[in-house]
Amino acid sequence: MCAPPLAKTSGHTCGAATSSGSLYQFFANKEAILRALVERYVAAAGAMFSDVQVESFPQMTLEQGIKAMLVPLKAFIRDNRDFHVIFSSSTGSAFLTEAIREMDEGLLARTDFALSQSRSDISAADRRKYELVCMVIMKALLAQAHHSSELSLDEIFEEMEAVYVRYLMPIFGA
Repeated sequence: MCAPPLAKTSGHTCGAATSSGSLYQFFANKEAILRALVERYVAAAGAMFSDVQVESFPQMTLEQGIKAMLVPLKAFIRDNRDFHVIFSSSTGSAFLTEAIREMDEGLLARTDFALSQSRSDISAADRRKYELVCMVIMKALLAQAHHSSELSLDEIFEEMEAVYVRYLMPIFGA
């Protein structure tokens, strides 16, 4: 018998090979399935961002720091293509809305730590503003990665890096 759905096996979920009706032997309803997916992705994304060594950002150039954040994010998105489908819209589920908010706040906190390590002279309010703008840029470009047939994931991330460098260079200097 197959392991319960959503258990990672060979890069895809075991549940994908089973009929949708058999999912209900493991989950009570669609909301339970969504909760299990969201919990798995929140844990995986949290682990991915916590692995970024933001403590070393002061020794990096701006470009190196941006790459240190974007390279693992691109790998995560590439390995978890349905992540964006689930997290791009929180309509209809208070649980999903809260999970997205918590994940966003975790990313913002990690980014704030990185920025404060690099530029301790910038106020917390200004750092928050820069972090929020960077998050909006990331979410907008990742939406293109899911919906665009003209741009590859690699091209999206190249452009994201370029936008971040151009936006943050006047703030953080060369």
